[in-house]
Amino acid sequence: MARVLVKQYAGDLDGAREVAQGALVRSRGSGAMYWLAGFLAALGFIETSGRDRHKALEVLCDLADIFASIQMVDLEQLLWAVDYADDALQVGSMEDVESAISVLRRQGLSDPRVAD
Repeated sequence: MARVLVKQYAGDLDGAREVAQGALVRSRGSGAMYWLAGFLAALGFIETSGRDRHKALEVLCDLADIFASIQMVDLEQLLWAVDYADDALQVGSMEDVESAISVLRRQGLSDPRVAD
């Protein structure tokens, strides 16, 4: 993950994408959902940064499906759901916008600092 983050924040999106995609394959093969989710979030950020909204949305939809299927909450509070909502809006996918809002709501409800 560190290699992906260093490359993406240094502006080497192609290098970051290559490392993230390799890590995704290994994560899928091992069944490590935590790492799979993390690398999907990183790849979504990479594709969003590169302005490939359709590819980003595809990746972030996969991530949202994982979060929905196991009711996972993003403990690191990564901002992937914000990218998910933005990418969905940019391509006009209102169904995905609603899904992103649902993820953000679930995240907010899990935060003990958020009042009822």
